[in-house]
Amino acid sequence: MSFLRKDVKYKDLGLKKTNGFVLKPNDFISQNEKKISTLCFFPLDAWTDYRTNAGCSENSNTTNYVEKICQDAGVKTAEQWLADYRRVNNDHQKQCGFEIKDRADDAESFWQGVRARQMVQNDRDAMETQSEIRVPPWGAEEDAQLPVLAFIYTPNPGLPSGLEKARGDQKRYFQKTGKWVPVIRADLPTANNVDARFTYNEGDQHRDAPTPKVDNECKSYIASATWLQRDDPFIKGQPWSLQVTPTECGRNMTKQQQAAAYAELFSKYGKDKQWNPDNGSMNQQLVCHLEWSGDDNGKKVYTRDKRFWNLEPVRPAVSWDDVFKQGCNPY
Repeated sequence: MSFLRKDVKYKDLGLKKTNGFVLKPNDFISQNEKKISTLCFFPLDAWTDYRTNAGCSENSNTTNYVEKICQDAGVKTAEQWLADYRRVNNDHQKQCGFEIKDRADDAESFWQGVRARQMVQNDRDAMETQSEIRVPPWGAEEDAQLPVLAFIYTPNPGLPSGLEKARGDQKRYFQKTGKWVPVIRADLPTANNVDARFTYNEGDQHRDAPTPKVDNECKSYIASATWLQRDDPFIKGQPWSLQVTPTECGRNMTKQQQAAAYAELFSKYGKDKQWNPDNGSMNQQLVCHLEWSGDDNGKKVYTRDKRFWNLEPVRPAVSWDDVFKQGCNPY
């Protein structure tokens, strides 16, 4: 897998490929979708097919050199990674990868890997080379649980268009799982001052994978939201709470619209300083407010009918069962 962001750019998908698929961030997955684990992150493609330890360690192509996990080699910062990379003459096959598997410093290690990529972004071969993330394999029986966000294709000059392959993936996935996932055109950046562009075209979709119709289409899901601090019996201090007022349409959204609602919420408020620290449960809290019901003095109540929905970024990500057991307030 590769990681692409505004500050981590490359001009193609690698290996002369022109199609692929995009996975949702774990914060966006629904209850019946598989959470994707990670193993290690390389700032540049690292020829991981030839490496041991699930692609994270020693490379059999190199001689008189033993590649290690960055942390095991004493490399814990982007600056240390860059020095190590320059020491091996910018050899992609000899670079170390940051382990991001069940470590207390997973998030920090990934961030150092991203920073390392930024430090070599002006290198001659950086735009030609994608970043690389190793993840555990999944079985064919898990296809329906994969959090596939889109099938993508790139219109690279000189290479066959990936559109037909992306359409084929869309059709087969729909036939096997019953889930409709869009085909998206991805125009990747050709230079550091160019941003990637993603486009949905109705004509790109496979005719045998019909576009689902939404009964309750909303122009907007969030009417307004305000940050405030409140006491909480399970969280020290007064954590920041985002008090959300949904639109009437948003209050009546369907399951199929929940991801779009969270995307709108995050785009409007996700960069606010109060959103941090973000412990990964904001999407769970939003979904719970839409689906949870309980008993109040013998009367059944629905959280979606509350005037405000209060969401706290500091709350931890827990299992979906626990989210509902804890009344949308995981702790």
